[in-house]
Amino acid sequence: MNNHDIAIHLQEIASLLEISDASVFRVRAFRRAAEAVEGYPESVVSAAVAQMLTHIEGVGASIAADITSFVERQSSETWDELAQEVPPTLLAVLELRGLGPKKVAAIWRELGVVDVEGLRQAVEQGKVAAMRGFSAKSEEKLKAEIERLGRMQGRTLLWRARAIATSLKRALEALPAVQRVAIAGSTRRWSETVGDLDLLATTSGEPRRIMESFVELEAVGEVLSNGPTKTTVRLRNGMRCDLRVVDDGFWGSALHHFTGSKFHHIELRALAKERGLKISEYGVVDAVTEEFLAGAEEVDVYAALGLPLIPPELREGHGEVSAALAGQLPELVTGKDIRGDLHMHTTASDGTASIEEMARACREKGHEYICISDHSQAVTIANGLTPQRLLAHAEDIRRVDAAIDGIRVFTGCEVDILRDGTLDIPNDVLASLDFVVASIHSGFHMSAQEMTERLLAAIESGVVDAIGHPRGRRLGQREAYEMDFDAILKAALAHDVALEVNASPVRLDLDGVHCRRAVEMGAKLVVSSDAHSVRGLEVLPFGVAMARRGWVTRASVVNALPLAEFCARYDGSRGARTP
Repeated sequence: MNNHDIAIHLQEIASLLEISDASVFRVRAFRRAAEAVEGYPESVVSAAVAQMLTHIEGVGASIAADITSFVERQSSETWDELAQEVPPTLLAVLELRGLGPKKVAAIWRELGVVDVEGLRQAVEQGKVAAMRGFSAKSEEKLKAEIERLGRMQGRTLLWRARAIATSLKRALEALPAVQRVAIAGSTRRWSETVGDLDLLATTSGEPRRIMESFVELEAVGEVLSNGPTKTTVRLRNGMRCDLRVVDDGFWGSALHHFTGSKFHHIELRALAKERGLKISEYGVVDAVTEEFLAGAEEVDVYAALGLPLIPPELREGHGEVSAALAGQLPELVTGKDIRGDLHMHTTASDGTASIEEMARACREKGHEYICISDHSQAVTIANGLTPQRLLAHAEDIRRVDAAIDGIRVFTGCEVDILRDGTLDIPNDVLASLDFVVASIHSGFHMSAQEMTERLLAAIESGVVDAIGHPRGRRLGQREAYEMDFDAILKAALAHDVALEVNASPVRLDLDGVHCRRAVEMGAKLVVSSDAHSVRGLEVLPFGVAMARRGWVTRASVVNALPLAEFCARYDGSRGARTP
């Protein structure tokens, strides 16, 4: 359990309260507490154990009791009481875009809808369109939303899958007889969403004892099968997980086999056949003599086929085997290559930490530089900055930069791109900043031509350094908007504007496919956390992973430049800015 899990619990309580028509003040209290918990720099679980929850700003004694109960038994008194009044299955209905708690409450009370399936039936019968506040058009949008949610069923976002898999891995590593444990499957390949979890282990003792300990873990809800070398369980969160225990001599071939993907394996099997070999989870063998050739380590498996080790992120059957054979595999960017983080928020807009707190946290991470890029005025819900506030904020950033050694703190802004392509902060104000990220936060439903023209106008403005979360998607919530991506790339290259690989786990935008196209076109990328708290800085590896899945090298990443080279590149060429 982590801070995010607790924050979700508090947000769900707030939503159930709102559906039940509770006091707006009580709803806000839980929302504020959820935000405080999400942004808390330390472990909230530890704070609960130490009975120090009320030291967290926004967490009073009553909510602290709910958090403590949730930590101890995965529920709370407030939740239990609300569940008697409001069907918790309505929380899944709330995941549909266009439905807030008030509308969900109306659908529940007037139509008796308690879950997504009930809503689907009501939509098909035309009952929703007849309700006040709805129309035939909104009903059609709901139908599309229900279909989208159906496509996500059984899929878990990457960040969540990795957190769960890592927790299970650590539990297994703590067992005395375990030698090695690894996460395999699509989680290891850093796929954006994950179906099932795969774990692999070796042991110095009897595999059965590991299986017995595995099924007793608190996270396990149901044992689906339990054999001597493979056990399948359904976790309490609903995910399915396979654990396989293999002989250490087959570790590499088993890890390779269970990492996938299917398409990568098809290409490797074809290559092996051409060379008179066979490849499986039990190693690489001679097809005629059955002589065992390799299997102890992954690198040995690839070497037996005449290949260098192919990184897991590339194993998708997208030409990586051919590239490896030709000696043309790229040297992928790594987390160690990232020298700075150029997109983050502070308390000046909707962040939870100060400029200094973010700077010190980044210095501890080894960053050479950062850029503070709070929201501009169009994002009123995020306390966006007016031009006057932005100028004053820039002075605050410069004071912090002068006061802190060991890291450069650049002035910036995440400026909104309005529907007509103009920016919601005057160009002369933006030109006085060091690094400007331009993003879209509203007006997503435009034609491809309109959206392309909107983005091109921002790129061509002369005051923008990067386009933030360029495709506007939110995983499982909002599809990417339509645009001519190649036209965007050509303009970005011509005007020296980088495209962001936003590491926020609910965005991962750009994804691997679009990163690779950017590299092919010669455009520059910037891998950013988009952090709204100190803890939010931890997500940067997810952005790096998307870049790696897109065959991105260090040379294509702006913030992989050392400080001196970064300053030389952004040397005031867009006006008054001089980083």
